[in-house]
Amino acid sequence: MTTSIISPEGINSNITTGVAASLPVGASTEASLLALSNKIPSSIMVGVQSSIPVVVDFSDSHVDAFSRLRVSHPFSVINAQHHYGNMHYNFVPILASGGTITDVPNTSSITLATTATVGSNVINRSRRAFYVSGQSHLVCMTGNFQTAGNVNIVLRTSTSGTPSDTNSIPQTSWNIDKMNGTGPSGITIDWTKIQIFWIDMQWLGAGRVRVGLDVNGAFFPVHQFQNANALNQVYMQTANLPCSYECSTLAGSLIRKRIGYNDNDDGVFFEQTTTGTTGTLMQICSAVFTEGTIPQSQVRRTVSTDITPTTAGLNTLTHLISIRPAALFKTRPNKCMAIPIEIEIFNSGPTNGNSLHYHILEDSVLLTPTWVAQGAVDSMMEYCITTGGFTTLGRTRDEGYVAPAGKGGPAGISDDLTYVMQIDPANAPDVLSIAVEGLGGTTPCFAKISWYEYH
Repeated sequence: MTTSIISPEGINSNITTGVAASLPVGASTEASLLALSNKIPSSIMVGVQSSIPVVVDFSDSHVDAFSRLRVSHPFSVINAQHHYGNMHYNFVPILASGGTITDVPNTSSITLATTATVGSNVINRSRRAFYVSGQSHLVCMTGNFQTAGNVNIVLRTSTSGTPSDTNSIPQTSWNIDKMNGTGPSGITIDWTKIQIFWIDMQWLGAGRVRVGLDVNGAFFPVHQFQNANALNQVYMQTANLPCSYECSTLAGSLIRKRIGYNDNDDGVFFEQTTTGTTGTLMQICSAVFTEGTIPQSQVRRTVSTDITPTTAGLNTLTHLISIRPAALFKTRPNKCMAIPIEIEIFNSGPTNGNSLHYHILEDSVLLTPTWVAQGAVDSMMEYCITTGGFTTLGRTRDEGYVAPAGKGGPAGISDDLTYVMQIDPANAPDVLSIAVEGLGGTTPCFAKISWYEYH
């Protein structure tokens, strides 16, 4: 179908769509195109005053998981490179029966390797990325299986209460492009070469999941899972998941390798199983984007030392308050995330008293902690105000000083989306602590920590 449109400027435009559609009378060119947007197939051709046609491509590789033209500003929630090895704040290794992770500086990569022992396993897994409802969720990961052999795409789900990988699609059954030279791309993939793997998804419980490869700068979808109007329940429990690389030695002289966006319960990943006695997998780079605006806060929570001051020791670090994710949230494993947004410290000594030196610490180990639920029934966090010292100080995130009878705290903690608290892949909770010491003498003090929760 060719439709002539008169724009407000009086320019004649011919829209070739190949579909039947009616346009609003007297509408602008922009409004007319909007009316056609849900009926446009792979592309439209626009000819202005019989000039050379301009093709505007709306093919599947140019739209996000919600079929919107990919013009949104992506917001990165995971960005991991390995120029300096396996950094603790990006990926956490889980090793079994001789599995190893080796930094390869010359190629800015990580090598996962297993021994010939059955059960030898290595998983290198990132922290969880938070999914924003109604926005496309895009995962890009680079790696190399380093062995030839067909690859399956697996949609893991634990909706039955037990994790299941039965929805495993062999390469010969991929429903968009089998990447064997006969598909729309014409590409024959070589699994012994480095690849850029991508996944985009709607979660919403019933959304579409697309899986593909980026070759020479172009996104090629290879398979999609369509769940709406097909399933009678959600296709997986959550899209708050980590990037994951895995290599395993199985019985029967088999080596299994996985690259994907998954935890032990849910997710999507590429999987290759080949014969062999030992295995290696190359991990290079990973990124997760929410394709839209910066996520809006969910729930704001706060805790404090209340009305009883803690005495900061003279030149001795004293624990003031700590927070961490609880192991369970509403009786289920805690897969939520929290972002600290405000820390306030009050030196309640007299104006002619002693100043206070504070330290904001990550992942300290307290000497004699007593952890208490935050108090709200819908909070994922717990806190500790037990006085005493530290078994391990952890890493200093910030520090500063508070004058007598004054208050302060780190300004940079507010809305710092680079610091997200959660339970890591090895089931260790992130801990944020405030430690204080008096300068020139002891001094009484109070503190509070506020955060946003993403459930």
